Amino acid sequence: MGAGNVEFHHISVMLEETVKGLVTNKEGIYVDCTLGGAGHSHRIAELLSPEGRIIGIDQDEEAIEAAKERLKDVKCRVDIVLFSLYHVWQYVLVYQDPKLLLSALAYVPVSAALTFCYEQTRSIWPPVFFHMCINALSLTVLTG
Repeated sequence: MGAGNVEFHHISVMLEETVKGLVTNKEGIYVDCTLGGAGHSHRIAELLSPEGRIIGIDQDEEAIEAAKERLKDVKCRVDIVLFSLYHVWQYVLVYQDPKLLLSALAYVPVSAALTFCYEQTRSIWPPVFFHMCINALSLTVLTG
């Protein structure tokens, strides 16, 4: 059960279609940057050998707890990481290098950031503006 006695609920969308062509190496490493309830990760893990590995990343502690429970029976190695844009900003402030932010954003789905912006404001415009800023910052750093 999650905070406030609300059970975490997650529905995997297009599970088989997504996983079908993804697993090409039963001993490979697969990273799920939006772990959620681990529906996709669990299906991928079912196809892996004990030498395979799943790395799951999410910013929601309840999702991570649900994912740990869901993945406890798989035979491959599983590593789960709590990570959010909040952590990215901590690294940028500590190391004072905005390139770290761009590097991290390459691995953290922008959709999560956009969703966060929308959930905080209940308006489409802050996420649109945020997305434009990410693009502008990326172009500035990449083009010098």
